[in-house]
Amino acid sequence: MSYDISFWKPGEKLKATPGEIYETVCEGEKLPGLQRLPVKEIIKQLKAAFPQFDPTERFPAFKIPTGTIEVSWSAQHFWFAGRGDPDPAFSRITKTMQGFGCVLFDPQTETLHGVNDPPPFDDPQEAEEYRQRLRKEDDAGRQIGATYMEVGRFRVFFDSTTIQEPPHFYVQRERHVAKFRLDPLKFEWNAGFSLAWLDDILHMPPEWCDELLDAWAEFREKKGRV
Repeated sequence: MSYDISFWKPGEKLKATPGEIYETVCEGEKLPGLQRLPVKEIIKQLKAAFPQFDPTERFPAFKIPTGTIEVSWSAQHFWFAGRGDPDPAFSRITKTMQGFGCVLFDPQTETLHGVNDPPPFDDPQEAEEYRQRLRKEDDAGRQIGATYMEVGRFRVFFDSTTIQEPPHFYVQRERHVAKFRLDPLKFEWNAGFSLAWLDDILHMPPEWCDELLDAWAEFREKKGRV
């Protein structure tokens, strides 16, 4: 299973929706309103960041320690497909493309990220701090928060130390952890999980979200902080 991201640079007269833009550029068609990209310079920077990347191959792809990245491009866009855990590579790719003024479109979630609003491929400070706390508690034989449910090796839980925030929940597997907002369901940060797995959570049935929201409200009420 792969996780795809696409980049382009919108012009002032661009009228198409992000989904329409994505379909058009992936079909190899030019789209009025999209700016031309400095392809040679972008490829040069990608090669510097990923020495195994060979743009002369028929189907360019390169290996990373946690998977592989496939690449295609045109004068108006760049497309990347990651297999395995592409987060570290996607982070470097995003920083490179944003340096050229490109926005990022995530077709899995149909989300357009602006130049100053990248998806959290890197572990942000809050995620890293929480992961360190998780490790400390785990080493002491304790768990953070109150478990709502367990599915296989995954634990869904609420944390009383963040109960004053808007409705949210955490998912843990071993020492990986991610935080999600509720109402509406929204990814907040990630420490260790793959993007493909996060996307599965974001597409959970609405009734599951309702149940989690009710459980969170009950948990908050029990803590006496309503």
